[in-house]
Amino acid sequence: MNSVIIGLFITLVVFGLFYYIQKKHKSFGMFVFLSMILGVLAGIFFKDSVIVFGSIGQVYVHLIKMLVVPLVFTTLITSLISIKGHIQLKRIGLKMLKPMIKSPI
Repeated sequence: MNSVIIGLFITLVVFGLFYYIQKKHKSFGMFVFLSMILGVLAGIFFKDSVIVFGSIGQVYVHLIKMLVVPLVFTTLITSLISIKGHIQLKRIGLKMLKPMIKSPI
């Protein structure tokens, strides 16, 4: 329980740091670099509390998976709708179907 309270405190500190960086108008690359460093440090210091934070990571990964499939589907559909000419559509459609049939999804 103690590590959860410490983790929540550190999370608030990190959000404060991100807010400060945003006010200084730093680039997105700076956010990514700082997040990677903070993630590595959190992994080093909280390796005993992986069970507590592991479920949050699993939820995040599942949310990303839920978003990717509809985005890819709608991108493919909009691309196909914008194609003019049935010969070009047939050629691209066959090229698209081959990898989709071979994939294990």
